[in-house]
Amino acid sequence: MVKKKTLFGASLALLFLSCSGQSNDSSSLLAILGIENNRENAIAPSSCTGTTLKLFTDPLPPESDIQVLQLGQSIILDRSTRPNLILPDWDFFAGDSYPGVSFERYVKGFQTADECYSFSPYFPGVHYIKLCTEKNGGHSCVARGFIIVQGTMNQAPHAVIANISNPVFLGASVSLDMSGSTDPENDVMSFKWSVLAAPEGSTVPPPNTGASIQNFVPDVPGHYALQVHALDGFENPLRFTDEATNSYLTPIFDVRINGNGAPSINLNIVPNSPNSTQAIRFDASASTDPEGESLRLYNWVVLRELANNQFEEVASQLNFSPGELSVSVSSLPEGNYMVISCLADYVPRESGVPGEEQSCTQIPFTVTAP
Repeated sequence: MVKKKTLFGASLALLFLSCSGQSNDSSSLLAILGIENNRENAIAPSSCTGTTLKLFTDPLPPESDIQVLQLGQSIILDRSTRPNLILPDWDFFAGDSYPGVSFERYVKGFQTADECYSFSPYFPGVHYIKLCTEKNGGHSCVARGFIIVQGTMNQAPHAVIANISNPVFLGASVSLDMSGSTDPENDVMSFKWSVLAAPEGSTVPPPNTGASIQNFVPDVPGHYALQVHALDGFENPLRFTDEATNSYLTPIFDVRINGNGAPSINLNIVPNSPNSTQAIRFDASASTDPEGESLRLYNWVVLRELANNQFEEVASQLNFSPGELSVSVSSLPEGNYMVISCLADYVPRESGVPGEEQSCTQIPFTVTAP
């Protein structure tokens, strides 16, 4: 979290010197300030209304001339008085005190379509703002102003979500309850949702932005990850680390078909009595599913029997595409074997689900001499 007095490092230091007792060469001081003394730039009457930022082209103004804002207030950045600038833009720096401060630039080359741009500082301190131009392939500045912003830095809300039962059954509405969230300044909060991850084929939109309680209805079974951002209306892009820690949450849950039953595997060895010269196919295409869902193998292992009832693995596969229900080997040496294989249906399987044992099988078989 960005806090006053510890907000800025010294990546860009500008040392301001008192004008009393110094040289009258204002151009050298302007050069120190990073301001180009562009006297050829005509100054026109302002077309802006409201309080505008005082822009200086002379040496550093006294602190009594610096405008003061309360955090949350706005001021007009007025470039209408310099209509001849080529590609005008603004640079923003900030520090902790005035004068004799070190400034850190937080925005460079900010362009506005409006000549009279309403600027609301995000944080307290001294804001040093320069009006610049992009001419002849370079970046030069023609005037600058200062604002002293008073107030306390807004703090991010603390997002809290009520427990979500897992798994969620397909067709049921998931209640997303953020009413336990709090804000340090008791600001009114709203909640913005997004879908980070969803099963293939899902087109469900994210929950509505706004109220603390929203409903979400998954459209296909599978794994969902949502993200919610608690908003207090004073979001500050410079305190994102703090916001990410406190005001973001990622609820994750699985959606399953209510009462989903495990598939029943029917694995055939083709040919039924293979010899050592024949290719062998392990075919589960005759398997069935209570809900008629699309099936696939999700593991397959062939073990060869050794002495003393020991086995060694001779072939295996773990990843199968949807609808892939058979796998083959070119041949196996003579001997006794065991094949172990399991099925997966459309719903993610979890160990311990009743009936899951029906989706796996192990079958001994023998490979003979030709």
